[in-house]
Order: sequence, then C-alpha cells, then structure tokens
Amino acid sequence: MGRIEDLDPAGVELVGLLRGLTAGSAARAAAETLLQQRAGPEMALRVIAAFDAFWRQIAVHGRRPLMRHGPGCSCLGADEACLATLVEAASEGAREDALLMACLVVRPDMSPMVVADAAVLGLSLQRLVLRAPRLDPAGERPVPARLMH
Repeated sequence: MGRIEDLDPAGVELVGLLRGLTAGSAARAAAETLLQQRAGPEMALRVIAAFDAFWRQIAVHGRRPLMRHGPGCSCLGADEACLATLVEAASEGAREDALLMACLVVRPDMSPMVVADAAVLGLSLQRLVLRAPRLDPAGERPVPARLMH
C-alpha cells in the first residue's frame, strides 16, 4: 500500500501502537514500557487507554480481522493506512470523512462510536507527538525496503 514515512507523525505513532499493542502480551509490554520511558507514565497511560478504547470497538464490531505488518516493517498496509486516515479525519473534525472510513472497518451502526473514540485517540497522539517526539534508536529503524516483511 505504502510506506510508514508517508504518514504524518501522529499516523506513525498510531501504526506503531497498532503493531506493538496488538501483537501479543510480550510485544504489548515492550510497547507500553517504551512509551512510558518516552512520554512519562501519565501520558503513556492516556494514550494507551485511548488506543484500547478505539481498538476494542474495532475488535468487537469489525467487519473482518484487520491485517497489520510486523513491528519493524517499513511497509504500510491498507488496513493500517485506513485506520490512520480515520483517526486523522476524526481528530481534525472531518466527521463525515471519518464516518465513511469507519464504515469500511466496522458495521455502519457502530461507526459513530468508533469515530468518537478515534477523535480522542487522534488528539492524544497529537499531544504525544508535541510533548515527546519519537526517537530513532537503531533498534526502532524500519526494515529496509528490499526486506518487505
């Protein structure tokens, strides 16, 4: 679909959380610890709570299981791009656009709740980007393009 570097900083954060927090308990613990070290425990808890509320709606009311790439992959999958666009639109007040994107992911009757959670998540991610910019340690660099996954 694309490359992570094509996203805005909040979108990069969203995809990182999606990949880290939904890839099993060990990956989740590592993602939570990294976020706490970077942003502090209070902000990390807010961001994680916002993500969990958003993800819970998608997991329960989703049209199908969503696909995601591995934590170190520099590719951007279609579902990841859709979620990033949904969260961006919701947090910027483009409610109708966000509702259309949400209908691609969840049942139409649940899309308003998903958009509400997406707006909260998007604003949390924007605060995170402003207060705790992402570091680029060697271990977090994306896999080179020729190593797709």
